[in-house]
Amino acid sequence: YTLAIITSNSKENCQSILGKELCELFSHIDGGSSIFGKAKRIKRVLNILNLNKEQAIYVGDQTTDGEAAHKAGIDFAAVGWGYTSAEKLKTIQPKVVLTDLATMKEFF
Repeated sequence: YTLAIITSNSKENCQSILGKELCELFSHIDGGSSIFGKAKRIKRVLNILNLNKEQAIYVGDQTTDGEAAHKAGIDFAAVGWGYTSAEKLKTIQPKVVLTDLATMKEFF
């Protein structure tokens, strides 16, 4: 897999939280906020990594993450143990609702 992070946190904060070893697992980290929204950031990261929409899935824990994924034309995997409840995330029709790390491992 090619892994990337899109976060409203700064890239530096993200790298500090993850640490060097985990950061090395990601091909790209896109940090900071954008007036253009996450959908444009998703498209930009796909372009940077030379990936097409069919090769991508956006994993997030907020309904806005799912909306951005749909707007960018990619699948969305909802993380049901994060900021938003799994029940609320189901309303935006994710490809899958990941209820714990075991279901994440099974899906991917």
